[in-house]
Parts: sequence; C-alpha cells; structure tokens
Amino acid sequence: MYPIALIYNKYFEDAYSLFDEHIKKAPHHILAQIGICLKYAFQGEKAKAIESLFPELKSKARTDPADAWFIADCDALINEKEEALDSLESAVNQGFINYPLLSEYDPFLENVRDEARFKKLMKRVKYEWENFEV
Repeated sequence: MYPIALIYNKYFEDAYSLFDEHIKKAPHHILAQIGICLKYAFQGEKAKAIESLFPELKSKARTDPADAWFIADCDALINEKEEALDSLESAVNQGFINYPLLSEYDPFLENVRDEARFKKLMKRVKYEWENFEV
C-alpha cells in the first residue's frame, strides 16, 4: 500500500523502486504483481501493463474487493475501460463501497468517471454508502 500512497502523492520514482523490490521479494504476491502493472501504466508502457495483468491474476484479484479495485485502477490507467469497469463492479459486489474514494478521490479512475456504466454503478455505491449500517 505504501508505494500506491507514494503514487497518489506523485513520488513516482520512489514508488517504482518499491514495486520492483516487492516483485523481487515476493514475485507471486498479488499486490506485488498489481504494483508492477501500475508502474508500467504510469510509465506509459501499455503493452507491458497488459502483459502483467495475465488472466490468472485478474481472476485471482476478483476474489478480493481491494485487489479487484486495484485491477480496475490498472485497467483504467491504460484505457481499458470495460475491463476496469468489470473489476470495479466485482469490487463493489464484494462490498467495496467507499463512495468518496471511487467517485472522486482515486485519481487512477479519472478516465472512466464519465462512462455511463460507471455513473450507474456509483448511484448504487452512493446509496449503499449512505445507508450502511453496522
């Protein structure tokens, strides 16, 4: 999570170094693999980013709401909008309903926010966020 926070704050090189370190230490860990995709996406290397999001990783990520959200971020960054929305729907279906984060604060989702499918999903997320009961 730390390298992702670094990216949010535009400390790209520090984040890239950490992503590289994580993939060396734990090449099969899902967040290390997602981190590599984020690195490639931010570096404008779409082909490498797509390659890093191999089908098994996407399938595995969709079993965890946070991982599905990160995959959505990766896909959105490389302009794979339908894939991003598929993963985002998976995250929401698993209970990831942080409306402020998804609708406004996550900078990686910027290019899907105008999509009709995103807007429809956000109506549901907003409702669930505002009506959440403990």
